[in-house]
Amino acid sequence: MAQALGAQTIYEIKQALHRCPVQLSRLVIHKTQDYALELVDYKVLVRLNPLCKALYLLFLQHPEGIVLKEMSLYKTELWNIYLQVCRHNDLKSAEKSVAELCNPLSNSIHEKIARIKSSFETLTDKHIAEYYIIAGARGKAKKIALPPNLIVWQ
Repeated sequence: MAQALGAQTIYEIKQALHRCPVQLSRLVIHKTQDYALELVDYKVLVRLNPLCKALYLLFLQHPEGIVLKEMSLYKTELWNIYLQVCRHNDLKSAEKSVAELCNPLSNSIHEKIARIKSSFETLTDKHIAEYYIIAGARGKAKKIALPPNLIVWQ
């Protein structure tokens, strides 16, 4: 196999594998099923808690990206998404969670992004997960790299 890739060392094999085209799955968001996220071509559901799912959906709706320090600008939108994905009985607790996520002095947003990343890396390898996670340079807009034609809202 190494010779077929034109590689001699482990490092060269890894580099060659990263040059291989990646087969990405379509991400289907099932609106009628509490916004279930499914990687249909891999035949797996992405399991996220409601707050992580709401955050993920917010980023899907903003392909241009969001600067994390500006999350407070998206608080109302995030709240509305959260109400759609969560059957929450305690609205005060829910409001507190969303407010904490939008607070630039809190680490909540980074924790949720890390959980989302972990969920995708559990279902795929790290190289493929890079297309599905929320990522970006520090201080710059974070976004999901998945091409828009692979995102399907049903």
